[in-house]
Amino acid sequence: RGLTEHDVERFIEITAGVKPPEALVEAVYRETEGNPFFVNEVVRLLVADGRLEKPEEVTSWSVTIPQGVREVVGRRLDHLSEECNRVLTMGSVIGRDFGLATLEQVSERSGDEILEVLEEAVAARVISEVPNRVEHYTFTHALIKETLYEELSTARRVRAHRQIGEVLEEQHKDDIDSQLAQLAYHFSEAAQGGDVDKAIDYTVRAGERAIKLLAYEEAAVHYDRALQVLELKETADEVRRCELLLALTGAEAKAGDFQKAVETSDAAIGVAKTLKMPVLQARAALLYDNARWEAGFVGEVYELASRLDDDDLRARRLRVSVVEEALDALADQEPALRVRLLSHLPRVLVLLASPEEQLIPAQEAMELASRLDDDDLRAAALGGMRWALWGPENTEKRVEISTAMVELADSAGHKARLMGSHFMRAVDLLELGNISGVDSEREAIADLAEDLRQPHALYLNPVLGAMRALMDGRFSEGEALALEALAIAQRVRSEWRIGNFGLQIFSLRREQGRLAETEAATKRMVERNPHIPAYRAGLAFIYSETGRDTDAKRELEHLAANNFADFPRDLNMLLVLTMLSQVCVFLGDVARAQMLYDLLLPYSGRNVVTGPAVTASGSASLYLGTLAAALELWDEAEEHFQDALEMNEQMGARPFVAHTQYGYAQTLLTRDPPGDRQKALRLLTEALDTAQELGMKPLVERVLAIKLELQGVSSTNAGASIDAVASLVYAEKPDLRPQAAPDGTVTILFSDIEGSTAKTEELGDQRWMEVLREHNAIVREQLAAHEGFEVKSEGDGFM
Repeated sequence: RGLTEHDVERFIEITAGVKPPEALVEAVYRETEGNPFFVNEVVRLLVADGRLEKPEEVTSWSVTIPQGVREVVGRRLDHLSEECNRVLTMGSVIGRDFGLATLEQVSERSGDEILEVLEEAVAARVISEVPNRVEHYTFTHALIKETLYEELSTARRVRAHRQIGEVLEEQHKDDIDSQLAQLAYHFSEAAQGGDVDKAIDYTVRAGERAIKLLAYEEAAVHYDRALQVLELKETADEVRRCELLLALTGAEAKAGDFQKAVETSDAAIGVAKTLKMPVLQARAALLYDNARWEAGFVGEVYELASRLDDDDLRARRLRVSVVEEALDALADQEPALRVRLLSHLPRVLVLLASPEEQLIPAQEAMELASRLDDDDLRAAALGGMRWALWGPENTEKRVEISTAMVELADSAGHKARLMGSHFMRAVDLLELGNISGVDSEREAIADLAEDLRQPHALYLNPVLGAMRALMDGRFSEGEALALEALAIAQRVRSEWRIGNFGLQIFSLRREQGRLAETEAATKRMVERNPHIPAYRAGLAFIYSETGRDTDAKRELEHLAANNFADFPRDLNMLLVLTMLSQVCVFLGDVARAQMLYDLLLPYSGRNVVTGPAVTASGSASLYLGTLAAALELWDEAEEHFQDALEMNEQMGARPFVAHTQYGYAQTLLTRDPPGDRQKALRLLTEALDTAQELGMKPLVERVLAIKLELQGVSSTNAGASIDAVASLVYAEKPDLRPQAAPDGTVTILFSDIEGSTAKTEELGDQRWMEVLREHNAIVREQLAAHEGFEVKSEGDGFM
C-alpha cells in the first residue's frame, strides 16, 4: 500500500534524525505519491546531499527524483511491447489522464488497436482505468508518465502538443471554456513551432477562468506560462508583458504568495517606467503597495522612521513609496486611478508623516471621488481617510467611516472590499467595547471569506475568533484558533500575521503564568525590530512579571528616552502604554508613572486593542487606576477602577474583570478608610473565583497572598506545602457541599509547620518523619472531634 503523508513524515524523521518541515513532507509526498521505494530513494538522496542538516533554514523545497528511480521505471516499461510504448508515449503528451477518443485521433490507429495495447499496459499496472469514466485511463504514477514523455525529442513533443491541441479544439468547439486549461497547456508547449499569439490567448483565458473559479494558484501558473511563451515572439511586446505581469501579480496576491507578488509587481513597474506609460505604472504601484504591506512592509516603515529626524521627514513627506512616483507620473490622467493611489498614501505614510500630513492625500481623494460621483471610488477614498484617522482619539469617527465603507461595498457587490470593510468596522467597534457589534462583523467576515476562498481572507476569522476567546477567558479555544490562524499565516508567508500569533500567545501565557516561555521569542523580535516599541515593551513587561527589576528598568529607560516625547503614536500605542504602566508600578518609578498617566488619560473609555484586533487587553481605565493608585491619587484611582469594572463586565471580558477587582481591592486596602476592608475582601473573593475557574495562576497566587496577609499569615511563611495542597485541590475540585453550613458557607483551614525545612535538617529524616506522623495524628484527631473533613494533605500541609 502507498504511504500517507504522516507515514512520509515519520520515515524522514527516523531516517534523517530531524523533524521535517511540513513543506518538505508535502514535496516528497507530491513527487513520490507515497510509493515506499520512491520515498526511500528520495530521502536517501536528500541526506546524501546534506539538505536535511538544517531543514528549518530552508524557505522552499524542491525534490529531485534520483536517477536510480527513473531507471527502475524504465526497466518496467521495457517489458512492454514496442507498440504499447509508442501509444503510451502519445498518452503521456496528452497528460496524466487521457481518453481513448483523443488518443485515437492523434495516434492514427483504430480504437480496437489502441484498446489492445492499453489492455497490455493495464495488465502490467502501468496505467489503470479511470472509475466512472468509460474509455479513460490514468498513469499509475506520475514518474511513469514523465519517463515516457522525456523519451520524445523536442521536435516530436512540439508536433504532438499541437496535434492534441487541435483535436481538443475540434472535440470541444461547442464548450471551449471547459478545456481552456488543457488548450493553454498544449498550445503553449507547441508555441516553439506554432502560433505564439494563439498560445498566449488560450493561456490568458485559462488564467481568467481560474480566477473566476477561485483557483488562484492555478491562475498564477497560467499567467506565468503566458509570460514564458511571450518570450518566443520575434518582436518584443513590452506592453503585453506588463499586462501579463499585472495579471500574474493579482493571482499571486489572491493565492497568498505576497513575496512573489512584490517581485512581480516590481518588475511590472520597471517595464511601465521604461515604456513611459503612467497608467500601467499606477496599476502596478497599487498592486505593489498591497503586496508589500501584506509581506511585512510595516516593519520597514518603522525602521525608516527610526532613521529620519523631524526635518527630514517633513522634507520627504510623500517621497516614501512607489505610490508617490506613480502619482507624479500619472498627473491629471485617469482621475479614477488617481483616487485609488491617493487612498493608499495614508497607510504608506504611517509613522513617516504627522496626522495632518496624512490627511492631505486622504482629503484630496475624497474630493476627487465626490466629483466623479462613483460609489466604488468613494469607498476607496473612505478607506484612505480611515487610515489617516487611525488612532484612539478618532475611534467614533472611524466607526462612521467604516460603516459607510460597508454600505458602499455592499451596494456595489464588491465582496473583497466588503470583507475588508467589515473587518475595519470590527476593529473600530472593538475599541469602543461594542462586543455584540464585533461578533456580528465576524459572522459577516466568515461568510465572505468562504465565498472568496483567498488565504488572507480565510485568516481573518480564526484570528478574530482567537482574540474573542482569549478576551472571554476561553483560553484553550483561543490557543487552538491562534494556531489555526498561524498555519494560514505561514502558508502565505506573511511576517506581520505570524507576529500576530506571538502577540496572542504572549497574552495567553501571561494569564497562565507561563510568560517566561515567550522571553526568547520576544528577545529575537526586539533584536530583529529594535525600532518597534511594542516588542521592547513586551520584554520589559516579561521582566517585571518575573521579578527582574534590573532588566525591566533597562528596557524602560530605553523606551522612556526624552520623557516619552519621541514615543511613536502608532497602532499599538495604547498596548505599549498599558504594559509600561505595569512596569513602572513594579519598579516604583513614580515620575514615569505620572508621565504615562498623562499620556493614557485621554483614552480612559477605550478598550486596549493591539493593532488590527489581534488582542484586547480590557478597559484602559484599569491601567489608569493602577497608575493613579501608585501616584496616591485615591479618588481618581477608585473612579478609574469603577469605570473599568463597568466596561469590562459589559464586554464580558472576565479575565480583565478579575484583574480590575484585584487592583481595586489593593487600592482600597492601601488607603483603608472605614468600610474599604469589607469591600476589598468581596472584590478579592470574586477575583479569586474567576481566576481559579479560568486557570489564571499568577492572579490566583496574588489574591491568595493578600487574603493570607489579611489573616495575619505571611505569604513567605505559608510555605510550599500549602501551595502544593492548593494546586491539587484546584485540579481535583472536590465536592464540599456536604460540609456547608446552613447559610451555604464552608470554613476552610490551611495548616503548615513553620520552619519544617530547618527542623528536618536538625533532627534527620527518620526522627522528622516520627514528628510528622504525630503531627498528622493530632490534626486528624481534632478534625474528627469537630466534624471536620480532610480535603487534601501534602507533606506537612493540610487543607
